[in-house]
Amino acid sequence: MPLNTTPNLWVGQWTQELALKSVLSTDSIQAGLFRVEESIKGDKAIVKLFDYNAPLAVGSLCSVPPSVNGTLSDLQFAVTRYALIERICKRDLANTSYSDSMRPSVYNTTISEEVLRGYVTQLANVKFSQLETVRWSGDTASANININSADGIVKQLKAAAGTVRPTFVNNAITNPNTVIAELNKTIAAIPMNARLNPNLKLVVSPAVYVAYEQAMAANQAYAMYALLGLNGLKNAQGELISAYRGKFVGTQIPMYVVSGLNGFNDQVAIVAIMNNGIDGNFVLATDAASDFSTIIVEDRSQIFTADQNIDILWEIQQGVKVAFPDQVVLYAA
Repeated sequence: MPLNTTPNLWVGQWTQELALKSVLSTDSIQAGLFRVEESIKGDKAIVKLFDYNAPLAVGSLCSVPPSVNGTLSDLQFAVTRYALIERICKRDLANTSYSDSMRPSVYNTTISEEVLRGYVTQLANVKFSQLETVRWSGDTASANININSADGIVKQLKAAAGTVRPTFVNNAITNPNTVIAELNKTIAAIPMNARLNPNLKLVVSPAVYVAYEQAMAANQAYAMYALLGLNGLKNAQGELISAYRGKFVGTQIPMYVVSGLNGFNDQVAIVAIMNNGIDGNFVLATDAASDFSTIIVEDRSQIFTADQNIDILWEIQQGVKVAFPDQVVLYAA
């Protein structure tokens, strides 16, 4: 694909869909774990929540008076803006393997698109992994710069009134001998207002899933059930969702592994209604879903020959919020 000229700017390339193909196909957004609200502007998101729980009215249209039985409310939460400017000098690539694709000259002025795409893909993987970690494990009180930009789902659930918290046993959920019992305890705690929802899902950390796998391997009956559950779930684009790990043994509840819990919330399992519909328990607000892949690559030498830098520019907004905490089960310390 050739470079496109952007009026009044340097010759640049919008790497559309690059991140969607290389990163988000394995991300919790593509797995349908968040209700995604697009076109959010400013530092606040306002999402409409609708609650309808009225009794049946007895009578006909002639005898039943008009009434308002539904409740429409606003869910407001903060949105954080993130940005990146990466500057690479083309001459610095001359002594690396990238030089094989550079045209020989004093300035090494040409770098193939293949090299740029490879570099940007790796950069995008890192940044989107960091965003995923903030969604789930973000904590503004932490000293860790990778998670303290916003409060994530786990911290919000711990603070929210109504969240169901089954008895936590330290290290039991990451122990192959007890992980099934702890996850069953989490399943048993599902409130009735969520239990029969078809979008009820179980999310676990990578550490919990490793223990779960070991438990499956140690029990032949469990192992056969687990294999039957891995039926190649695909997203709307027809891509396999690698976060999906089949149905939790003995249930019809889909199980997902979330990388955003890794290292910060290893002993965590969450059961909630997770989808991109109005009943989704977890909401993610952003400028637009397409903005996750709008990474700009600009070659500065197209304007100033002596300037041998390439700029990689990227900006996005993200905020997450728990919409209905009373429908969620959180297993955590």
